[in-house]
Amino acid sequence: MNKLLTFVSSLILLAACTNKDLYNLGKDYQKSDCIDKAQNEAQYNECLLKEHKTYQEYKDARKKVINP
Repeated sequence: MNKLLTFVSSLILLAACTNKDLYNLGKDYQKSDCIDKAQNEAQYNECLLKEHKTYQEYKDARKKVINP
């Protein structure tokens, strides 16, 4: 029963997230992972300076692929 309650609670919390929130969460994870794997200062700085698409840019590019 406890596992079921945890699962249902997780689903409710996940449903409360918007697509934009999930996109940004993924980007933040990628940046953090990049920083963790950096082996020197140059790689670390690359992670910090890496350009990431905004959610709107991602959404527009996705639309072009889906509806050419």
